[in-house]
Amino acid sequence: MNPNLIAAAKASHADTAPRDGVKTVHIVTRVLLYGAGMLMAAIVIVFLAEAILRGSLSEAFAFLGDGRRPGWATVGFVALTLIALDALMRRAMQSILIVMPLVLALAWIGFEKRFYLGDPPYPTAFLYARQIVELLPLMFAERPLTTVLILLCAAVLAVMAVLAWRWSGRLPRISMHGRLVRLVLTLPLFAYFAAQMDYASHSDIRSRLKISPMMWDQAANY
Repeated sequence: MNPNLIAAAKASHADTAPRDGVKTVHIVTRVLLYGAGMLMAAIVIVFLAEAILRGSLSEAFAFLGDGRRPGWATVGFVALTLIALDALMRRAMQSILIVMPLVLALAWIGFEKRFYLGDPPYPTAFLYARQIVELLPLMFAERPLTTVLILLCAAVLAVMAVLAWRWSGRLPRISMHGRLVRLVLTLPLFAYFAAQMDYASHSDIRSRLKISPMMWDQAANY
């Protein structure tokens, strides 16, 4: 065999190996940064939601810091939701602009519902939004300054949401491979989580995550 060809092949392999290594490091770094970003976003969303819902920063810190409460299980669920929605929306981090307003709105509605109706918050609290709006005159009579601040904040947040959504078009697109990987990672976990939420049966995983069905939570029921 021609010695020149052998030397050229070795040189080509030597040039390709470092490039492959750099590419691998770049991919791993991007995955780690994306995962850390999703985790931080989930922590912020859960903390703000708890602070609004409980009306106390100390309660929000306690929810995440108390090992007997499902704070970190909630963070994990929110992070998985963000990752799955990114796959559906085709842009990294864009799901935050959907999940955060919805969760914070649910927290506020739950807080107002508890304040006036005395019920604990549920995801179905969105159905009470109309009743909350109807209670605005009563709220204005009892807490006029708070009502004005709420309306001003709602208007500012609406403008910010529109601007943020327009800006999100600049976020990097997710490749088809990246979208499939996100769905493969999250959908089985969602299915497993849903299977563990059957309140009619005991679940060791649910107990370890400190999640208690409402029908077993005597303090919430009575």
